[in-house]
Amino acid sequence: MSQSLWQRLFNHRQQTKQAVLILGSGRSGTSVMTKCVNLMGISLGTDNLLAPSKRINPKGYFENKDVINIHKSLGSRIRYRPAFKGYYDSPKIKKDRAALTTYLRNFFENEQYLAIKDPRMNDYIEL
Repeated sequence: MSQSLWQRLFNHRQQTKQAVLILGSGRSGTSVMTKCVNLMGISLGTDNLLAPSKRINPKGYFENKDVINIHKSLGSRIRYRPAFKGYYDSPKIKKDRAALTTYLRNFFENEQYLAIKDPRMNDYIEL
């Protein structure tokens, strides 16, 4: 019998590193989902989170600024949303791929789980 999501996420005998990607369009509940996942014990990476907006999202976005900056840099290089086919292997984004890889390696050095939310991921999911 297969394990439930809860068992897979919190089975401490399991040594694999896992990332939870929260995907969705704006105003679709991704901030609530991200906060719920965080309350379940999954880290959001750092305390470097996007500040809440008093008018639009007063309880917070729960988006990591480090990941946002990498995705913004990627977007400025390829200039397409969604990204063009094959962008993943484009030399234009080599620096951004390396930055994201380094970020994830450094984070996963001390953590088993990571949740990432950034609306730009919908356009760059292959990365």
